[in-house]
Amino acid sequence: MMMVPTLSSFFLDTSEYRPSNNLLDYKKNSSTALDSKRLGAGKELSVIAEHNIKHITPTTQVILAAARKISDNIIVLIPGTTNSTVAKYLSTRKGVSKVLTAENVDNDGFPEENFTSTILATHKIHNFSHIIGVSSQLGKSVLPRVAAKLDVPAVTNIVNVKTPDTFVRSIYAGKAFMTIKVMDPVKVIIVKEGCCSSNCRGNQAPIESAPIEEGLYSVKSQKMRLNKSKLPLLVDAKTVICGGGGLQSSENFLKLYEVANALDAAVGATKSAVDRGFAPKSLQVGQIGTTIAPDLYIGIGVSGNLEHITGIKDSRVIVAINKDCNAPLFKVADFGVVMDLFDALPTLKYLLRHF
Repeated sequence: MMMVPTLSSFFLDTSEYRPSNNLLDYKKNSSTALDSKRLGAGKELSVIAEHNIKHITPTTQVILAAARKISDNIIVLIPGTTNSTVAKYLSTRKGVSKVLTAENVDNDGFPEENFTSTILATHKIHNFSHIIGVSSQLGKSVLPRVAAKLDVPAVTNIVNVKTPDTFVRSIYAGKAFMTIKVMDPVKVIIVKEGCCSSNCRGNQAPIESAPIEEGLYSVKSQKMRLNKSKLPLLVDAKTVICGGGGLQSSENFLKLYEVANALDAAVGATKSAVDRGFAPKSLQVGQIGTTIAPDLYIGIGVSGNLEHITGIKDSRVIVAINKDCNAPLFKVADFGVVMDLFDALPTLKYLLRHF
């Protein structure tokens, strides 16, 4: 059941706010004022770290930087199977007091339901004031579940932290911002992707295993392997190739990987492609899926509805390939190719191979 925030949960601040592209871009001397409003030393805050087994994602740096504006007593929770390098690196970040690893006990993925229970079990011990994650597929799947279990609202699309209970969130597809004050004892915060971050080193923090409840891991996941290459993740990639409903089948969608391998690009999909079964939901790009900001975005067979454009609008260069010259994506594209994608893909592969 979806929770609807009540007036007791939020207080809207009507004071003027000038939006920023940087999560940490505060006005001059604001950091000094904010430091005096940090949580007491006894209060603990949880950050959900995301990784690709070998390294943390850049967005994890974003939420660590945001968390440091709230407290210097940060407990980092690492989901899923990883290696010791990730935990050791996070244990040396400034403000981190402890790192908890939530290894997957059934070795078959780490479904959202299981990780939700792990977060709640950890919260029972530490009584977190804040639980912070990034607006990724994992964050948007897990944190609303956690918020519902705690009977508090999940505060989404956060682009700035003003005080421990006051946040700036993006609304109307990023066209406006509003400042909210969260009154709840536990604040579940989802930080928007695509922001800059800092990389601060601190003292070595202890690394421990997260608490596991008996019978917790009752859900197993089924994996869909699309290719054998190790392509970058959507949130990390400097180049993203996105396929739309125009690809017509999952077999045609797989052809994108031949181009992606040549460019060392991540592969994404529109909501239309996901809904029609061409690609798994984890590849969905857009306001509903993963918001991305690569150096180069290439949309192949993508019409470009508002939901999708909102999720890619921060890309440095946008290229659209579509036989429909009236496709909305052309209106925001830096370069456009009006061409049938089934002719464009072989041509693109040839050019990448020979030039």
